[in-house]
Parts: sequence; C-alpha cells; structure tokens
Amino acid sequence: MPDFRWKLKYQSSYEAPTSAGGGEFTLANLDGVIRINGEFCLFEAKTASAYKSDEWKNGIPQEYLLQIQHYMAVTGAIRTYIAVIIGGNHFEYRIIERDDKMIADIIAMEKQFWEVNVIGGVEPLLDGLSITSDYLNQRYCMSNGKTVILPSEIILMCEKYSLISDSIDKLSTEKEMVCNRIKNSLKENEIGVAGDYKISWKQINSTRFNQTKFKAENPELYSKYVMQSCYRRFNISQEGTKWGVST
Repeated sequence: MPDFRWKLKYQSSYEAPTSAGGGEFTLANLDGVIRINGEFCLFEAKTASAYKSDEWKNGIPQEYLLQIQHYMAVTGAIRTYIAVIIGGNHFEYRIIERDDKMIADIIAMEKQFWEVNVIGGVEPLLDGLSITSDYLNQRYCMSNGKTVILPSEIILMCEKYSLISDSIDKLSTEKEMVCNRIKNSLKENEIGVAGDYKISWKQINSTRFNQTKFKAENPELYSKYVMQSCYRRFNISQEGTKWGVST
C-alpha cells in the first residue's frame, strides 16, 4: 500500500504537452504526484458522505474517473492513486490505470466544447441532470409576470414532454399495481422470499410535528418562526390537458 501521509505543500498546476492533443483547455490542478519504482503517478484525495459509499464499492464514481484520466492525459502519468474518506471515518483507496482509449474520447469532447462553445460562443444544449435544473431554478428564480411568444421548435419539445409524461403516468400505475399484488401476498409478514428476490415490507414509526394544530393554538409564536419560500411551478397545457412539475 502506498504511503498517503505525504502530501504536496503547494498545489501543482500542469499544462498539457503538445503530444496530449489538447490546447488551452488541457490543464490540471493536482493534489499530489508520486513516484513508485521510478514510475510517474498521480495522487488524488476525495471525501464522500456515507450515502455515497455504494459508488465506491466496485470502483470510483464516474465523474472522478473522467477527472483523473484527464489529469493523466495532461501529465503523462501512467496511473493514479485515489484515496477517499467515506462518512468522515472510513478510509479506502483505488488504483486507476491510464486508459488511452478513454483519454482520446475525453480530449475529443473537451476540444469540441472549447472550440465550439467557449471560443465560438455557442450555448451548449441543456441536459437533464439535477445540477442543470438547480442552475436554471436559481438563475431564473423570479418571474416578471409577462407572456412571450416562443420559437416554433418549442412545439416539438412540448409534444415530446407530453408523450414522456403520459408514459411516466402509465408506468407509475403499472408499478403500483405490481407493488399492491406483492403486498397482498405478503399480508402481515415483514419479509418474503421469491427465488433470488427478497421483499421487505417493514413497519416504520415516525414522529411528526403537527404544524396545523400548533398554528391554531399559538398563532403569534407560529408567525415568529415561520419562513416563507418561493419557487416557480412549471406546467405545459393544451386544450384542458396539463402536465407539469414544481421547480
């Protein structure tokens, strides 16, 4: 096991050599560099909450894999030792070898993003990741109350949204039907086994604050501590049919 007690006093910044196939975008800020048996390797340190422990069971999270392969492209390193503290007290480490095929794909995507989106000023297409939704909700959190005419291509997006929403509703109903049939087989039993499947229907006891009763009996105290929140509700409607999601 490598000695991870050593760490750099200053953060190292590398710019990729011409052989990396990159340009101004091929930079790396390293946590550390180490030499093992004369081989140039990288060290990367991470922390993760206990809720993320499953992502480290059989490797490392995808975003970290892409990060360290990029770093190896920039520096020419042959492998990376990545250490993680999970839940504040559990230490693990992984050894990730250089993957030239993945590196070539990463550099190609980075090059396209740099030349088209950064240099060319073309806004990239938005994805469905939660971080993108969070950005939009924060960026446009306040409504001006106005109505605008949107581009014609939005019509196709609305139709696609409608089809997806209908599919989700149907699948949710079908999923609940299957769930109810399994519950009916379990009845009062907590655990059921069917082949390789283990089904649990456990009783959960919880204590909740009765906000309605407290507000009625202590209106002044309630108003002193209540906090208002603001969000925008997203809906698409057509001829009386509505699909929507709160944002």
